[in-house]
Amino acid sequence: PGNKGKAKGYPSCKLSHASLKRKKVEFYLHVLACMEGNGWKQVPIAGQEASHLCHNSKCIAKGHLCLESTAQHDLRDGCKGK
Repeated sequence: PGNKGKAKGYPSCKLSHASLKRKKVEFYLHVLACMEGNGWKQVPIAGQEASHLCHNSKCIAKGHLCLESTAQHDLRDGCKGK
């Protein structure tokens, strides 16, 4: 994850695993929650983000998150219903 998430205050955690050669990798909790909510069948790829449909950056509730393109996510940021 880049600095964009940190600037918005997204909760994150650092995980390590032998397959990562003992390096700690930072994950945003809303991204992990979105992946879990989709049965681990969808993983964000380049150009995709986990988006908060509820506009609460700290939310990890099932059904409040979806994977979408960065362009669609940026359009949602300007949503008047926010």
